[in-house]
Amino acid sequence: MDVDRVSPPSEPSGGARKRVSTACEACRVTKIKCQPSEQPGVCRKCLDSKKECISRTGPRTRRRRKFVIDGPHQQNQQPPPAPGPSKTFTIDFEVPSPNDVDENFDALRDSHEHIIDAIFPPEPDSDSFASSPANMTNMTGFPTPPSTHSHSIQSLHAKPQFNVDSANSLLASFRGMLVHFPCIVLRPEETVASLAASRPFVLLAILASASGSRTLQGHTLYDEEFRKVLGLKFVAGGERSLELLQGMLIYVAWYPFHLRPKNKQAFQYVRMAGDLTSDLELDQEMPDPASGEAPKDQVEKVRTYLAWYYAVSHFMTAWKKMDELVAPFTSWTATCCDILQRGAEVDGDFALTYLVKLSSFTNAANQAIHENKGTSHQQSQLVLLGLELQDRELRQTMLPHLANAVSVKLSETFFNVYLNGGCLLRLGRSKTAPPGFVFPTVPKLRLCVENLKALFQYVTSLSQSTFISFTIIDWSKVILSVILGVRLSFPMPEVPGWDDTWARSELFFDKFLTHMCEGVDLTSVNTRVDVLSASRVVLRVVKAKYDRRLELHAKASDRSTHGCPMFDTTMEPYISAWGDNFEISSAVPPAAPAVAGQQPVFHDLWATMTLGWAAEKAEDE
Repeated sequence: MDVDRVSPPSEPSGGARKRVSTACEACRVTKIKCQPSEQPGVCRKCLDSKKECISRTGPRTRRRRKFVIDGPHQQNQQPPPAPGPSKTFTIDFEVPSPNDVDENFDALRDSHEHIIDAIFPPEPDSDSFASSPANMTNMTGFPTPPSTHSHSIQSLHAKPQFNVDSANSLLASFRGMLVHFPCIVLRPEETVASLAASRPFVLLAILASASGSRTLQGHTLYDEEFRKVLGLKFVAGGERSLELLQGMLIYVAWYPFHLRPKNKQAFQYVRMAGDLTSDLELDQEMPDPASGEAPKDQVEKVRTYLAWYYAVSHFMTAWKKMDELVAPFTSWTATCCDILQRGAEVDGDFALTYLVKLSSFTNAANQAIHENKGTSHQQSQLVLLGLELQDRELRQTMLPHLANAVSVKLSETFFNVYLNGGCLLRLGRSKTAPPGFVFPTVPKLRLCVENLKALFQYVTSLSQSTFISFTIIDWSKVILSVILGVRLSFPMPEVPGWDDTWARSELFFDKFLTHMCEGVDLTSVNTRVDVLSASRVVLRVVKAKYDRRLELHAKASDRSTHGCPMFDTTMEPYISAWGDNFEISSAVPPAAPAVAGQQPVFHDLWATMTLGWAAEKAEDE
């Protein structure tokens, strides 16, 4: 899709008017003027008709000239027909219809009659006396008969038309993105057409996520359609299905939270995914087929549950106010990891179990460092040592080619960074620390510097396409690492004896920021703003703030060369002598060993000029 065809809006007075440099396919076929709209990258006709505004994907073929050949071999060569527009397709969905009250009176009466009978004590001579305990155990809720009626979602709003070539390109891009968050199995033979027939909502989530990673300003037709379908299916229709949860997880994983921190919709999507997981009872224990492989439907449920756990795992370390969204790592979570490894269909299933375990280690370290209100400092230290041992054991059991995957490598390196320096993320925010708070020490922070240096070197070695495929979980690790790099590069009053000069020389944090900020300058005229380009804008702000603070720090450490000595640290030895029992000999600063026949030399010009006579008088006496 060409999202750079539309020039930016001009000023009302005196500026150039908006224009379209290349007409889109829809306007070219209908032979009308392609006029820009208020939405960048979309013309007015496509915006009104809900079509994907796209220019010709390939070069236009020129008509061959007609040559007239005299003689017996004269031929009338007809020019080839002009290429037609790209094919379009639509995605149709089925949403549950509201139950008809007249048809469900009988089901309503039967369900309540069953529940009320279970409340009353059974009669001794009744046949149901023996089965009454089982009835009592099922009194967990009122069963609602499922809806058997459904209608097409296209009857509720205009039918959007997507471009086939664009969708195929987005699906191919998503296959590379899926390695960062293997929440589903996407087989090589699956195409846009097959997914539209079998898993339409998952396909729509894939297209919305892949298009959103390419550009933040255009290509919004998929995103708008996804949110509309989600509202109709989840809210209006009350649908609770595994496909709906999978689509939501795909959308949440690649939603640019770090670029829209004030957008509350992001957290609403995560809460909806958590509610859907609870409604489907995926977090409840199921029979574990320890003797053999689990059925495919159970493996799919386990995979979706672990994907949900990993998707919300970063909220504990990144957003303090969102701790309630984090799923606890229970015995059932560990069992799910074992089930998925036994019934793994692709390498992504093994990688997902590694990511879940590493995320659980990081969350447990966060709990031990910051949230250990009922434990002592020694107990927190033992928890951290145990997590370090578990990490070593996990690395020994990983498959070598998956241990070097980007998402797994980044998660494993970040855990070691957080294990030694995670306490710096919230240090100094509150005046009172919890009883078991693990305060940073110089040896721990030195280990953190080594691990953080390795993480920076690994991140700088990644290609641009890898950054575009980053999930929000990956970006959160990079952002938290940048925060730790800033904290370690400057003095910390909470850690006496911390050598920030050594830390800057080891981290090369300024070079890391410079590398991450490299790229073309973003303008609204001819540059397509993708997730990586927008992240570079934010990192450039961090780089400017870092350079400014580093300059101020250098000036503060060199105050002895200028300014009033009363505000300088060079007068501290004399302040204690300004008391009632003041003696001028006590105000004399230590002097360098004098050479025979020469006047003693003091540390600064002020002492040499004003206090030299006092030393001479003391020697005479």
